[in-house]
Amino acid sequence: MEAAQLRGEPMDAGDLTRLAGERRRTLADLRRRGEATSPAPINLFDQLAANADENEDND
Repeated sequence: MEAAQLRGEPMDAGDLTRLAGERRRTLADLRRRGEATSPAPINLFDQLAANADENEDND
């Protein structure tokens, strides 16, 4: 169906609406799963401070 849409073939408006809704729900589900499993991003200053501490320990 997506290939037909890209080729510019006539499409049923109801099918396109259902396809768009399915994409939206799938992307929202993936976003929720990603937020639940990914660690919080570290801020740049914390990362630089951690690296500075490691460098001091190596000297």
